[in-house]
Amino acid sequence: MSFLKDSLSILRKSELTLIKKEKESDEVYSFQFKMDERLNWKAGQHGLFTITHKKIKDSTDH
Repeated sequence: MSFLKDSLSILRKSELTLIKKEKESDEVYSFQFKMDERLNWKAGQHGLFTITHKKIKDSTDH
């Protein structure tokens, strides 16, 4: 049952909000996100992330 539960969690999506972007060097950036809901992690787990772009009216590039 645990394998099935872990496998189905791949399909679960959470949305994060970008709150800060910092340029560390010429080609390296750090990003800080705000989570709308808490994510639960167990030792040894990893996450798959997809970054999508949403156009925001009157947005500014930092």
